[in-house]
Amino acid sequence: MPLSFKLKSTLDGISPGFEKLIQKAVDIDRGLKDYTIPLKESAADIKVFTQTDVFDTEGGALGNPWKKLSDNYGLWKQANYPGMKKLQLTRTMKQKFKIRSGKRKATVFNTDKKFPWHQLGTSRMPQRQSLGINSKVVNLVEDRFENYLNKLLEKS
Repeated sequence: MPLSFKLKSTLDGISPGFEKLIQKAVDIDRGLKDYTIPLKESAADIKVFTQTDVFDTEGGALGNPWKKLSDNYGLWKQANYPGMKKLQLTRTMKQKFKIRSGKRKATVFNTDKKFPWHQLGTSRMPQRQSLGINSKVVNLVEDRFENYLNKLLEKS
């Protein structure tokens, strides 16, 4: 049979120093059950990275540069919108990234109906991925969690 312990924040008959130590452990434990803050901050960082770095480099920031436009569409776009980057004619897709976060999970997603076609590609259109994970994204998340855990330790 397993042995379980539960810390309580009020204990009678112990030294004040030990009670502070127990309270610190309780505070840290409470903080580790709710990752809302670092998850929300990480998701916001990923959203900004995607909307700026990834779109500005046409996928290069993810290590997967976007394929060129079809010849006909490329010629039309150059004639009508010279210098306009890929996937930015209306800027709708770039602006439709959203965040959903909670205690244990965060999601960055896009509400533009054309997003999946570009993200995954189709039989007629090459993949032009704008949302993904690479070392930059991992570092953004790690930095937010490191800061969060350090603040928890400082508070306690």
